Amino acid sequence: MIAVPARFIRNPEEPAAMSKAAAVVDVLEQVTHDVHERAREAFARDLATYRAGCKAMAEHDGKLPEADAAELLAACERLGIDASRLADDHTAFIRLRNINARVAEIEARNIARREPLPRLAANLEEKRATFQRVNAECTARIKAADAELNAAQRAHDAAANLRDERSDNERAEIIQVQDRFPHLFRREITPEELRRFLART
Repeated sequence: MIAVPARFIRNPEEPAAMSKAAAVVDVLEQVTHDVHERAREAFARDLATYRAGCKAMAEHDGKLPEADAAELLAACERLGIDASRLADDHTAFIRLRNINARVAEIEARNIARREPLPRLAANLEEKRATFQRVNAECTARIKAADAELNAAQRAHDAAANLRDERSDNERAEIIQVQDRFPHLFRREITPEELRRFLART
């Protein structure tokens, strides 16, 4: 039952006023809006608690402190998430952690491959300068400098033309994981969308 403030109750001795009738409707609309807003906020808090709990489980071999576990289980109950769903969901964070680790390793190898380039480029410039200085000198010195230049050019080109290792497959896996678990990674999800997703899984 919705309590109507006393100021909106008409005195029998006073004539009915449309403004007071309209105010009652406004109160009902505001109360209804507040109920929906509180429900939306509660859902958002529960979903945030669930996501954080899944991530924490992934980071601690599926175990949580007693208080955290109780909070997560309460959120699961309110969201309608069962044990098998929870077990599956927390592995999504483990998979992402492993994928991101592989991406980091690939990027580190790519950086290592590019590391010699500045030194080789500097060496190339040095040999080019040497070639220019001795160009007017004897043929023997020109040939020696030219050979050094060619060697430096080959070394530079070999390093510069190395293709970076690609991480397309890992990035595609990230998208697949996020698409498979929309209730974990979509920025916004409604209770109805979550229920439909849980019903399909």
